[in-house]
Amino acid sequence: MLRVAPLRLFASRQLERKEKTVVAPYSDATKEELVAFFKKYPGSDFSYHFGACTLGLDNLDLSTLDLQGFKFGRFWTVSNSNLSGANLIGADFFRVNISDAKFQRANLSLADLRAFTLRGANFNGANLSGANLSGMELTGASFRNANLSGANLRFARMIDMDLSGVNLQNANLSGATLLGTNLSRANLAGANLLRADLRKVDLTGALLSGIILLNNTDFYGTTLRGARGLTTSQIQYARHKGALDTYTCKKK
Repeated sequence: MLRVAPLRLFASRQLERKEKTVVAPYSDATKEELVAFFKKYPGSDFSYHFGACTLGLDNLDLSTLDLQGFKFGRFWTVSNSNLSGANLIGADFFRVNISDAKFQRANLSLADLRAFTLRGANFNGANLSGANLSGMELTGASFRNANLSGANLRFARMIDMDLSGVNLQNANLSGATLLGTNLSRANLAGANLLRADLRKVDLTGALLSGIILLNNTDFYGTTLRGARGLTTSQIQYARHKGALDTYTCKKK
């Protein structure tokens, strides 16, 4: 893997077709070098395939850096990098490999996280409000205590995940698959659940006031023990669709 450090430009390639110099920091770059690198290339797109060589930002310590609006969009990988506590508001990770990356307590509000893969990524305690995760396979990533309010999760797949206590207020979950996921004590107030697959989901104690449902939301085997905020008609609908413990729901 070709690496070009921000302050140690030992190697670079000039791509005739793109007419841009390929640069990327070494994995052992210091924090000072990384800061200088991102200041020099703010939001730049400077990662390409070059023959058998793949460029990227994997295995780097990017924690607490201010990368607001940075366009990672054509880096092939940020795999196993540490971005915990970083300012990533509006950052672009479209089609990026962020497997095993660490985003704990990072601010990813309004970020585009339609990545190549999120497997093994850690978003515990991160702010993902308004982030775009539509169509993504989230199974295998961790979102404990994350803020996903207003996030776009249309057609996302979240199977057998632990999302207990997660904030999904006003999130768009239309068409999403949440089969077997733990959403106990989660805040789903105002969430769009049209055509969502909620089979065997644990919604124990979840806040469900104002959720958007139609006759195509699947509740088979869903646990609603102590769920709060559903209307009488919604409880009846969920019961008709096979939900469990509906008699313990706390009506709106």
